Amino acid sequence: MDVLKFIQAWYSENADLAFEKKQRIKVETLENPGWYIEIDLRNTYLDGVSFDMIEFDDDKNDWLQCFIRDNTFVGAGDANKLNHLLKAFHLFALSSEVLWANINDFRGFNETVKWLEEAWYLSNCDEDCDNEGGIDIVTIEYKGWSVKIDYEETTSEDFVFDGTEVKNSENDWYSCREEKKKFIGSGGRKNLTDILRVFQNFININLAGGKGGRGH
Repeated sequence: MDVLKFIQAWYSENADLAFEKKQRIKVETLENPGWYIEIDLRNTYLDGVSFDMIEFDDDKNDWLQCFIRDNTFVGAGDANKLNHLLKAFHLFALSSEVLWANINDFRGFNETVKWLEEAWYLSNCDEDCDNEGGIDIVTIEYKGWSVKIDYEETTSEDFVFDGTEVKNSENDWYSCREEKKKFIGSGGRKNLTDILRVFQNFININLAGGKGGRGH
């Protein structure tokens, strides 16, 4: 199972109706640039489980740190490390040995996450990155996921997104729209991959067709 499917499955299995008024999982971009994740372990089978801090720092473009703080799994890393951070949690949740060598093993990496890192975030964000290409992913109560991706002041800012909505069942649904140059998506507990793929397809189809975007 790849890291994104695992995160969806873990959230779905550990959603607590009483607890989920707060965000269980948060993924966001940093200005330096980089990635930051928080996964609240309270009321899950990982509640109170210890974790030895992982830290790797080669230079400002190659670093990662993971630790437990206030019963929350916290991870941060450079702009190429979202897959690595998710895999670190994956290994921890499976009681596997969490070592840099294991985290850096590409097996289990998700291709959509890789696209977000490389083709989207890195291509739209440099050392002076503010909000360009910024991404926020959070869980919404016990219902599912919320995704916001800012594409204003990126090469895709002139693209027009008409929106899409799919509802297969009460627990299998997603809805995506554009609002003030932001891609806004929400969906069920296991629909995060679907939401991110809608955004990926929106960008790739427009780029392939030469529609909008600065420089066209």
